[in-house]
Amino acid sequence: ARRLSPVCAANLGLPHTAIEDSRTLRRLLAACIRRSQASLLLGPDEGDYHPDHVEAARLVAAAWFLAG
Repeated sequence: ARRLSPVCAANLGLPHTAIEDSRTLRRLLAACIRRSQASLLLGPDEGDYHPDHVEAARLVAAAWFLAG
C-alpha cells in the first residue's frame, strides 16, 4: 500500500462556530484547491453532529466542484 502524505495544509482563518457555506468562502476554498492541484480532498462528514462540521462538509463539496 502507498502511504498518503499531505501536499498542502492551509488555515483559511474561518471563524470557529460560525462557518457558513457562502459564495465567498466557496471561491476562497476553490482557489486553495486549485493552487494545491489536489487529486484527493478529505473533509468532514455531512452527517456529523457539530453544526460547523456540517457546513464545512457542504462548503468543501461545493468548492471541490468549483475548483474543477
